[in-house]
Amino acid sequence: MTQERLRQLPWLLRERQYQETLCQDPLAQRRTGGMLFGKRLTKEEGKILEQDTALCSRAREIARRALEKRLDETERLFAFIEQVEDSEMRMLLTKRFVEQKSWQSIAFEMGAYDESVPRKKVQRFLRSTEHRKEVEI
Repeated sequence: MTQERLRQLPWLLRERQYQETLCQDPLAQRRTGGMLFGKRLTKEEGKILEQDTALCSRAREIARRALEKRLDETERLFAFIEQVEDSEMRMLLTKRFVEQKSWQSIAFEMGAYDESVPRKKVQRFLRSTEHRKEVEI
């Protein structure tokens, strides 16, 4: 697991929320001034969608598959954090990558006054785990 992948966790959670709205029925969204793939529909586009139910089904399916990918990646990242045996490291990873706290605030919480203490601990840990097998769900 790399720090770059862990940094994606909060964004994956936000994206998952967004993808859930995309999985809704575009025709129902159209009736309520809706959108398709985050784009507001014009009247003409709404009429085309109403005429082409196959397009609506495909659009929902694409959004559903994208949501499933995001959920899988989110689960992998959470599973990685949860499988860490060291309690302090689990807390450091959770505070930084799930709660999105700054290194400075994490350092103060753990009784250190220099942000480099927790940051270096996490960097060393992630370097030591980079070559291990990914967590299987």
